[in-house]
Amino acid sequence: MNHPHRWTIGTAAVACALAATASPSEARAQIIHRLFLHGEIGLGTMLSDHAHNGLGYDTVGGDLTLRAGLRVAGPINLQVGFANWLWLREQRSDGRLLALEAGLRGIFPLGSRGRLWVDVNVGTGFSGDLQRTHFNAGVGYDFAVSHTLALGPFARVGHLLQNADANLYGGELNAATFFAAGFNLTYNLPEPPPPPVVPVADRDGDGVLDPDDLCADVPQGVHADPARRGCPAGDRDGDGVLDPQDFCPTLPNGDEPNPERAGCPDDDNDGDGITDHSDRCPLEPMDPRPDPAHPGCRRPETVINLGEILFETNATAIIDNEQNTRTLSQAQGIFSAHPEIGLFAIEGHTDQRDTDRHNLDLSRGRAEAVRDWLAGHGIAAARMVPAGYGEMCPIDPAHTEEAWARNRRVIFVIARRDDALEANARFGCEAAAALVPAALRTAPTAPERGHHTHGGGHHGHHGHHGARGAR
Repeated sequence: MNHPHRWTIGTAAVACALAATASPSEARAQIIHRLFLHGEIGLGTMLSDHAHNGLGYDTVGGDLTLRAGLRVAGPINLQVGFANWLWLREQRSDGRLLALEAGLRGIFPLGSRGRLWVDVNVGTGFSGDLQRTHFNAGVGYDFAVSHTLALGPFARVGHLLQNADANLYGGELNAATFFAAGFNLTYNLPEPPPPPVVPVADRDGDGVLDPDDLCADVPQGVHADPARRGCPAGDRDGDGVLDPQDFCPTLPNGDEPNPERAGCPDDDNDGDGITDHSDRCPLEPMDPRPDPAHPGCRRPETVINLGEILFETNATAIIDNEQNTRTLSQAQGIFSAHPEIGLFAIEGHTDQRDTDRHNLDLSRGRAEAVRDWLAGHGIAAARMVPAGYGEMCPIDPAHTEEAWARNRRVIFVIARRDDALEANARFGCEAAAALVPAALRTAPTAPERGHHTHGGGHHGHHGHHGARGAR
């Protein structure tokens, strides 16, 4: 027996082995479900004249083929098969071809329930005691009967090559071309069922699934921590205000919480032990003369001297700086906290330089500027009486820079408190008695210029103007 094409069987086996292990990332079970089985049964005939005339084969024959295939990618499929072709001789002695083959099959969806297929195969055919190369090609159409089963017609043409020994059988032709048509049946192994959907756990039942829950065993509650998903908001300082709402998360709010900053203790800006929101004078310590009627305040003295207020040079405009804001805010705080002060004077004074008229106008303009600032910050204008006394009421008569600085000042003098005149009130000085505003003349004026015990009075910030300077 000749065996020139036995390698085709080995090639088919290697192809199938490679297909079964082509994707190492897939489980072997998934590979199995890409397999299909294909069978054909049909009637046919010999197409070669010498097969009828020389070999005496009848026109009627049959085909019974079984194949196994593997879906590779897209329409491409590998397959191996076993074919059994049978023809009748006139003497009723059967002629048979047994073939082992391997090939490629293309499958193309056509319509909603059908697929067109085309294949080619090559292998080794055994007829009688001869072994020869055999190849065939087929076409068919499958109708889907179910999810796994398809049925349809097919047609196939095959050819068995001439034996290499031309002298065999007296040199007669023994090649054969044949045809068959009939029905084919295809069985596709079902796809593996999808893995069961395992619900993701939520052990604490707070609606945040465990893989995303940083506190999987503690419900997040009504107040969740925005920085830690699935966790309740913390309260690091233990003051009952949760951290996301706590302006001072590491500082307890104490016995007197700040009503404007949740979770924070109230401030005590003046350090007098009375927290700001309870302190009627939050910028002024109440010591050494606490006012029992106004928590956190001390009873204002008749003459209030808070410190220097700076003005533009030789002008009435208040300089916009931190020092002036602090001084004027302190005055505003005192008069806001003490509504019992029904009337008070704002006295402006200059030093001795420049003319009397100029100094009187400058001092009154500056007193009015202070009144306007306080009125703009909530103090009723009816409670304030601005007055200017120029250089007429010095507290230091010397002609030195230090003396002039003390004489330039703005002070506040209480005229009426608790609907009664302030007994100790003195306005201006004896030399300026005629300049005291009428609204203040119900109270006595100071008998002497030096009787104001103001300390370092308020003064403008001046440069020199002419020979006598500016205020």
